Amino acid sequence: HKAMATLADWLSFRCRHEEIKKALEKTLLECEHSVSLNEFYTLYFLSKSEDKALAIQDLSQKVGLSPSATSRMLQQFEHSCGVIMRTTCKTDKRSTFIHLTPLGTKRLAIFLKAIDPVLKRYDADLTALKKS
Repeated sequence: HKAMATLADWLSFRCRHEEIKKALEKTLLECEHSVSLNEFYTLYFLSKSEDKALAIQDLSQKVGLSPSATSRMLQQFEHSCGVIMRTTCKTDKRSTFIHLTPLGTKRLAIFLKAIDPVLKRYDADLTALKKS
């Protein structure tokens, strides 16, 4: 029979999560065109979505930020890099969509390649999560 997870297990997992997160963030900030982890997540989730576009509300849920924090991040990101583009919905002028640009796709490929060694370094931790 399977043993129940304990608070100590959770705290250990949380500590490991922070360690991996910091390693990913450090790697992304050291890239030629540095991005934060949330900006990286933005590019990644846009690349995986239909039409490479998401409404701000959907993007904020995926990235794990509030809609207002997502909007602030996107404003800075949009003007500094040219990797995303904002459009207004043709049928509902209140809805805004964020699109991944071709430059965004190219940069994402660079970022994915850069973080690959980090993910390999934590392979045992990440593999253990799949078994849960």
